[in-house]
Amino acid sequence: MKILATLACVFFIATGFTRTERAADDQVEFVCVRKQLARNMCHYNFVIAGARYRYVDMGCKFRDTREVIDRARTGRIALARHWQIDCPMASTEGKTGVESARSEPPNYPQ
Repeated sequence: MKILATLACVFFIATGFTRTERAADDQVEFVCVRKQLARNMCHYNFVIAGARYRYVDMGCKFRDTREVIDRARTGRIALARHWQIDCPMASTEGKTGVESARSEPPNYPQ
């Protein structure tokens, strides 16, 4: 019985700490980040295989956007479906000049 328990623990440890490669690594596209200073929240928007995903960082713990992108590519952060805060897409296909200008935030002096 001890041998079976020991083998189960060894198997759990061996499989729990190995990193598996994700097939969608090259399909992760970072779109934008929006910071809400009043709530101290950062919203990161991604497009993965055509679907919209978001990551909400409570307290804006990640100082570097590159770290969040790397974690999304390797699957180390939990992404939720659908964006809460819309960001302008990189391509403005099918939009007129008025619609694309309205989707961008106003440029206030700092």
